[in-house]
Amino acid sequence: DVVAYSGRAVDDKVDRAKYKNTPQTMVFNKSEILFGYNFARDLKKEHMLDTLIIVEGHIDVISCHQVGITNTIGCMGTALTNLHAKKIKQLVDNVILCLDADSAGAAATYKAIDALKEVGLNIKVVRLEGAKDPDEFIKKYGKDNFLNELMNGLDCVDFILKDSAKKYNLASNLDRTNYINEALNYISKFSTVAEQEIYLSEVQKLVKVPLDTLRKSLKRETEPMH
Repeated sequence: DVVAYSGRAVDDKVDRAKYKNTPQTMVFNKSEILFGYNFARDLKKEHMLDTLIIVEGHIDVISCHQVGITNTIGCMGTALTNLHAKKIKQLVDNVILCLDADSAGAAATYKAIDALKEVGLNIKVVRLEGAKDPDEFIKKYGKDNFLNELMNGLDCVDFILKDSAKKYNLASNLDRTNYINEALNYISKFSTVAEQEIYLSEVQKLVKVPLDTLRKSLKRETEPMH
């Protein structure tokens, strides 16, 4: 059943909005509706759904479906919420996050990881190079290259460790300490004990601090406060 409409300008005139959407209504709540979810649900009924690809906009979803990547849904440019995450968990255990490549997309990726991890989903992250979003990437480089990017997505903690390191000058003691604190926070939140060893080794390569020191710091991070 149709709950809303969305229109997109086909040229880049600056005197009008790029998108024109139905506003929020009683039946159209962007915090819980996912574009393309109905198709994903049909795939689930046919036992043809193992992983969902999450993109940002309607056009990204349409572009993916046009080339046969029909396990794609979109959060319509809004932050991915806990309600979205619960609906996704009803269908799959595995997701690939492929949000826009700009700074807003990067911030949205971190928030989405939080929401998706909270419901116990396995998350891979794809950061596209050479295109601002999946729609542009598919048009420029084709379906096969896009599928290749999806196949090579990083585990979400791996992605965070590598991505957040870019914010810091790791030659500076202060920046290195701040990066270690941020990295350990994510490792303690999102990984099992076995995975922690792997991630600590990754951090150790970047910060050149003994592994035992990182282990002790992580232990303090995970110990409950008294």
